[in-house]
Amino acid sequence: MSTRHPPERLAEFLDRLERDLGWIVEQRRSVLPGYDETFYGRLADAWPDVRANFDRLRQDLTPETVPVLEDHGLTDSQLDLKLRAIESRRSAVTFVREHWEAIGELGVPVRMRLVGETLRSYFETLQRVLESLLQALGAPGAVAEFKDVVENSIPG
Repeated sequence: MSTRHPPERLAEFLDRLERDLGWIVEQRRSVLPGYDETFYGRLADAWPDVRANFDRLRQDLTPETVPVLEDHGLTDSQLDLKLRAIESRRSAVTFVREHWEAIGELGVPVRMRLVGETLRSYFETLQRVLESLLQALGAPGAVAEFKDVVENSIPG
């Protein structure tokens, strides 16, 4: 069990999710192929506002939020289990990001299947933690909704 406080650990979870979504936005034409320029433009245009929501969520994670985080299963061994499951899926996303060019050499169908399966698995695993966190903080769902748009845009 981690000795770091839940707000700090959840802030790191948000940092990682923000980096991963940011990478998808940067690579949107190749990660989310088949859409028109209007979609890609709107995705990029929405990103700064979504990033601001990440900042607000991190600011809301204070020691005073621990009791409500506990009520939502976001402390102690429950949080350990959830973050370990997410991190196991995220390691595959990290592999894809670090080897993006080499994976591209496998051909578009293989790359898209690999990327699609990897990202969908990651997003599905983190969905409940993100929902619980938003509920615990009484926060708007902009981050989750953006994640849903990206997830639902993954081919395959």
